[in-house]
Amino acid sequence: MDAQYIEQAVLDAAEHARSRDSIGIANERYRLAIKATRDLIWDWDLKTNQVYRDETAVFNVFGISSFRDIEDHASWQRKIHPGDSIRLLRIFSEIRNNPRMEVLEVEYRILGDDGCYRNILDRGLLMRNAAGEPIRMVGAAQNVTDTRVMENALKCSELRTRRAVARATIRGQENERKHLGLELHDNVTQVLAAATLLLDHAISGKDVQKMMGRTRELISSSIQELRILSHRLLPPSARFGLVGALEKLTGDLANTGLMFSTSWNVSEVSLLTTDQQLAVYRIIQEQMNNIVKYAHATNIGVALTVAPHKKQIKVEISDDGVGFDLARKWKGVGLRNIITRADVIGGRVSIRTKPGNGCILKVLFPINTTEQHGSDNNQRPPVNKPALVPAGHRQASAVYHR
Repeated sequence: MDAQYIEQAVLDAAEHARSRDSIGIANERYRLAIKATRDLIWDWDLKTNQVYRDETAVFNVFGISSFRDIEDHASWQRKIHPGDSIRLLRIFSEIRNNPRMEVLEVEYRILGDDGCYRNILDRGLLMRNAAGEPIRMVGAAQNVTDTRVMENALKCSELRTRRAVARATIRGQENERKHLGLELHDNVTQVLAAATLLLDHAISGKDVQKMMGRTRELISSSIQELRILSHRLLPPSARFGLVGALEKLTGDLANTGLMFSTSWNVSEVSLLTTDQQLAVYRIIQEQMNNIVKYAHATNIGVALTVAPHKKQIKVEISDDGVGFDLARKWKGVGLRNIITRADVIGGRVSIRTKPGNGCILKVLFPINTTEQHGSDNNQRPPVNKPALVPAGHRQASAVYHR
């Protein structure tokens, strides 16, 4: 009996040693895996609300020197960025209360000991007991701050490149317009004017006089049309300045029977760069063309106002026309031109309209923006498509920016 007892004890000891060795090997594999991936492995006991995290990985991933600062879920939650905290609570609540959900993947920002936030990508797996109650969640957290910084830098670089191309394109178009306008004014119109003088001297005889008189009328009409075209092609600031150009534009359209309400201040307009003044004029000109062609409006309002502290200027164009369905019309060429020109000067375009209720178009952009000199370091990442926001029985509205 004693021999059997001793034999069993020896076997148990050997088995215990093998188990201990296996556990040691498993722990070593776990340690090496953590070291290789640089991820933070965590184990959250949902009953006690305690969370196990490797102390070294806590510092490497979160930038927090002591894992005891976040050893329970509540203390960890207090380190989360205020802009992410409520969203995380909602996600955790949803996964715990939905029996069909078990996989977690979420990104958030957490505050390190140095006062800086880290971008964290967290993945986890929820475990439930036989009754379906959540009891445990295990997962891995990864610091993706450098990745997000590089992505944002790339987006900003793409934004600067796109805006530089747009600026170059618009300037090229304006230079070509100016060249064509000057050529039409200085050459073609002068030739036609000379032809008119020659015809005046050549008119003789009854039949010839009638024919030549009609020819003279046609040439005079051509001269007038070419003058109008050359004036439209020339940048307005080259002839009148922004205020003068807007007064002429609204004055010409007022002759068609439209009623105008205008508001701008010469001293405020002088705060704008040449590129900004040209962009503002072209935006207003484009929207005026849209109103005349499609809106069937009677009253039009145009206003330029400077925001407090003279940091932003707002352009607003309103009409009492037929309006339109914003969801269908935002891809129109005219609207795209307005958005492109606003984007070049760092502006945002917003529109409020619906069928039968007129339209209000606003452009808000910074004054003397550094973007005029090619700096976009603090610009928002580009947005590929404007978000349309239906407003029920109210006017639909949309904000466009890049």
